[in-house]
Amino acid sequence: MLAPLEGQPIVTATYITWLNDLTPLVVTCWEHRFEKLLNLIRDPTQGKAWLTSFARIWPAFTGLVNNTLDARYQDGAVVQLRDPDDAETKWFVGTFVRNIQSNDVTELFQDEGVQAAAAIIEERSSELFNEFQRDDLGSIDKARTYFHGGSSSSREGLAWQSKVSDALAWISPR
Repeated sequence: MLAPLEGQPIVTATYITWLNDLTPLVVTCWEHRFEKLLNLIRDPTQGKAWLTSFARIWPAFTGLVNNTLDARYQDGAVVQLRDPDDAETKWFVGTFVRNIQSNDVTELFQDEGVQAAAAIIEERSSELFNEFQRDDLGSIDKARTYFHGGSSSSREGLAWQSKVSDALAWISPR
């Protein structure tokens, strides 16, 4: 049984950090809550089936994973970064804003693109919070009831595992 929510705050903070010199990244920290589910999704033989079964219980979570797999970051995606508070690598929900020309903090926070990105990420985080309150990540047994996993061929499975791993690494932890 998974229990990644026990005793942990749901969303600790919304961060604005830099992806590169002109691209701020807006994220919320989800600690290690996604790790066990993402490990199942990475599975070369049954990962696709797990993702499909998770979609029945956690559509917002699987939507973010699918955004990540399809490189659709603007609506929120799953990313692993170093937490600015403790430098530990953790899971975040995030998006980015292109071509911000200022390093001034006040201007950054007032930028319409940054505000829109923050609104999207806060909305996605709220959806996740509601999903996990309704069906905690610990309810993996419920996901099993929807699981119809067939084994992928070795080549297909390794391609899936590589796709998921590469997609989840769309930003390298700094």
